[in-house]
Order: sequence, then structure tokens, then C-alpha cells
Amino acid sequence: MIIYKNTNEFKELVNKEKELNNQTLEYQTNLKNLLMSYIVKFVDYLDDIKIESTDDMAHFIEQLKYSIELSNNNLDSINIIIKASSKLNNIKVKHNDSTYKRIVNNYNTLLYTETLKINENNNKILDIIFLVSQNSSYNLLTESQAFLNNIDKRSEPLERPEVVEAPPSPTVIDKNFYAYSGSEITLNEIEQEEEIKKDGTEENTLLISESMQKVILPYTIEDLQKYVEKYPEHFGNQQDVIDKVYTIPLKAYNNPAIARFRETFRLMREKEHASIKDAIDLGLELMFNYNLYPAIITACKNLDELDIYLAYLDTGEIEKFKIFNIIFQLSPKVSNKKTSS
Repeated sequence: MIIYKNTNEFKELVNKEKELNNQTLEYQTNLKNLLMSYIVKFVDYLDDIKIESTDDMAHFIEQLKYSIELSNNNLDSINIIIKASSKLNNIKVKHNDSTYKRIVNNYNTLLYTETLKINENNNKILDIIFLVSQNSSYNLLTESQAFLNNIDKRSEPLERPEVVEAPPSPTVIDKNFYAYSGSEITLNEIEQEEEIKKDGTEENTLLISESMQKVILPYTIEDLQKYVEKYPEHFGNQQDVIDKVYTIPLKAYNNPAIARFRETFRLMREKEHASIKDAIDLGLELMFNYNLYPAIITACKNLDELDIYLAYLDTGEIEKFKIFNIIFQLSPKVSNKKTSS
């Protein structure tokens, strides 16, 4: 805020104001990046959230999306302030000049109004993060307390209770292959392929097995060999790749609604490189599609494949879906009826 006693101070005050505004812009940009990073990591901990109702869970996720919207609003406000402050540099300062005083007073009024909005949004963001951290094992407050308490140099720090530190995120092997130099098929590779077929899995097939309590995602022999050649320290053969990369415990889908959201979010972010907002929106939409088994989302390589499956699902013609095969292996049902002697 420009508060001056004489015109000689004006230039110095304008420069100080510029510095403060740029500082606030940096804080708000970092806050948005922190929130986006948090939401991406948070998806891995959805199963741990202490909320049972699917509707409540959806509201919970909506609140996280809302925190990004609040952060965007803050960036809009600080950019409005910066644009207004830049006009102060062009003022020719004259003592008792009414035009000069009017421009400065208008700037101060705008600064006060937009700063109130920023501080209010900061408080809402903190409340959302606090709510999420209290209901999930993944916690943002511990790692960002100092940062969040100093988001805006113009506002007082907000105190929150101490919380348990979040567990580290798991290490994931890079699944992207940018270059591959093909080689001739060896006898060993043929033997590996025969061994894979003996295990009951086939190329380009999604296997959802209750008896084995696992899901095996679609793969090709070529994909398996790429992994073996690129990561020899991790995979001794193609079956290793299936077990470590393409196999997921069935319990990962125990809560189908959460799993549908999680897998859709990952598909949008990791495979489609979509925005967090778009990923959340589609995740919430498919969260309530009770006819959609979540592992099918995991198996899709892109949104086009998922859209094709959903179109056939809506018309009841899933047998026409040919992008990959889908096999359900259900556990045998045990009858409670006694057999007659």
C-alpha cells in the first residue's frame, strides 16, 4: 500500500510495492504447484481415507479441485494488482495534485480489496488441506506448514496442530519406452513365450482372476522383451515382467468406486497428459458408473480405447470391443445345501 508523507518518497515506495507484489505472485505460484503435486500423490492414498459413503468421497475430491480453483483466483487477483501497480511508474508526481492522489487512492483501494480475497482464499485452502490431512494417511500439513504459514507477507500466519509425517511415495519403474532396437527372436525367447502360455495368460488379454486374486493387464511379447532388455537388473525373463509390471493385486479394486476414480485420474494425467481439473472431472463422472469394472480403465492405453469400451457398455454390446480380450475368472460358488444320501 502506498502511504507517503512527501513526494520524494514516492518512487521508493512504488519500487517496494513492486517487490512485495512479485513476492506474493511467487508464493501463489508455488502454492498452486504444491497443491497440484499433492493431489497427484494423494490419489495413491484414496483407499486410506476415513470416509465410507461414495457421495461423501466425491464431495471430498470436489473440495480438492476447489482448492485449485481458489489458487487460480489468487493468481488472477495478484496479476490485477501488478497491472495496476505498473501504472504508478508513469505518474508525474506533483505536490497537491488531485489526479496523482486519485490514482494512488484507487490503487490502494484495489490492493486492499484483492488482498482480502487472497487471504480469504488462503484460509479456505488451508481448511481443505486440514480436512484432507485429518482423514487420510497422506498428509500435506507436515511437509508444507512453514510454506503455507507464509504464503502472503501481508497476512498473519495461520496455526494448525502438529500432525504425523506422511509415508514416502512408492518408487515406480519407468514404463515409457522412447527407443527400441529390435533383435532376432532366440530359442530362449520362444521357450519363455511357451512358459507364459502355460500359466494361463495370453497376449493382449485382460485377466481378472478371483481364484488367483490378481489382475493381469494386456501385454505383447514385444513389450515384455523391451522391459527385459531395458531393465536387465530388474527382470530376468518375460514372466518376471508380467509378474512385476503387468500384475496388480485384486484387492487394489476392493472399493470399485474409489478404484474407478483413481484409475481414470491416472489415465488422464499419465497417458493423456490432461489437466488436474479434467482428470478429476472425468474421474468423478466414471466413479458412479457401477457397470464399469475399474481394471478395464487400467488396461486402456488411452482415452480413445476407454471411450470405445464405454460406448459398447452403454449399448450392451461389449462383445464388440476388440481392442483387447477381457476374461473374468470367478471363484466357484460353494452351495450350502446338503446332498441327499
